[in-house]
Amino acid sequence: MIKMKISIVGPIKQNAKQGKTNPKIFLYQEAFERMGYETKLFTTSVSKIKFISLLKSILDSLKYGDSIVLMLGGNASRKLIGIFLFLNKKFKKRLILCPFGIGPLNPILKNKNIEFVNSFINNCYFDGIKDIKMQRKLAKLNLVVVQNDILKKCFENFYQLNNVFVLNNFRIQENNLIKQHYAEQSIVFVSRVIEEKGIMDLVDVIKSINDEGSKNAITLHIYGEMHLREQNRIVFYNSLDNYIQYFGPIPNSEVQKTISLYALSCLPTKYVGEGTPGFLIESLIVGVPPIVSSFTQVNAIIQNGINGLVFKINNKEDLKNKILSVIYDDKKIQKLKRQAQAFGEKYTFEYNIGAIRKMIEGLE
Repeated sequence: MIKMKISIVGPIKQNAKQGKTNPKIFLYQEAFERMGYETKLFTTSVSKIKFISLLKSILDSLKYGDSIVLMLGGNASRKLIGIFLFLNKKFKKRLILCPFGIGPLNPILKNKNIEFVNSFINNCYFDGIKDIKMQRKLAKLNLVVVQNDILKKCFENFYQLNNVFVLNNFRIQENNLIKQHYAEQSIVFVSRVIEEKGIMDLVDVIKSINDEGSKNAITLHIYGEMHLREQNRIVFYNSLDNYIQYFGPIPNSEVQKTISLYALSCLPTKYVGEGTPGFLIESLIVGVPPIVSSFTQVNAIIQNGINGLVFKINNKEDLKNKILSVIYDDKKIQKLKRQAQAFGEKYTFEYNIGAIRKMIEGLE
């Protein structure tokens, strides 16, 4: 039997497998290969290669794959989908867009306030904004794949599409993950260390709680690639102590095991383009309750007080209160842990195999 071939196209960089950038591309590759497909990666790092090289990469991807999975951000979607559509007139391959975050919506919403973004995505209130060129391109693709029903409804209404498909932001569960006792009063952060992810707020809050000294100090361990601007980087490093520690990036294969060692995880993101963050998914899968900001699509993942806690975005006082409401209460943590793991089941690779196959092969 001839194996179906999949071209995976995106901003592939050499260090991604070591936990640096774009790990989702390699996750999809592993998932496809576990399902028996043959795969090959094709880079579209337009800032790194000349246009002729980019064009060759696109042509090679169309020649190789039966299905072409485009893993692109907002700007890359705008620049490259038209080229793929034009060149694919000859090859007639299955074109599937799996955008990062909110994909082509990101350039539109990038400089909007959180209230507008919430209204745009959750309530489909578009305030007269149109994106006709992108709409025509997206309509010509076989599928536009989003990570939850909230975004599906938004894409369908804003772009007037009937080819939007939901695939959960799945993760491959580590079979060798041994359930270990977590450290009490401990919180883990695994993401890019950047202002948009709210890391400075989290550090300030933990430092404030520990400085008050009324109860046992909270341990905060931070993992991820450093992207802070110089001034905040200095403040960040000066804030580190015996309880607040930074360990740098970790390999993707170590993320679940690492998260499982902590009582809680925390993602105080301020990023308006946040979709279904992998860190939250990994936390749910291993049963570590997340404390997360009220970003636009949070309700698709976290139910406040059930499988995690949600605090008001950009509100350090509310973040502090949410942490204090649970961090010293082991009964609450245990209850949240059970619910988190139950919710995490739908984000495992095994749960999503049928949807992946339907996405790739167009099966009904």
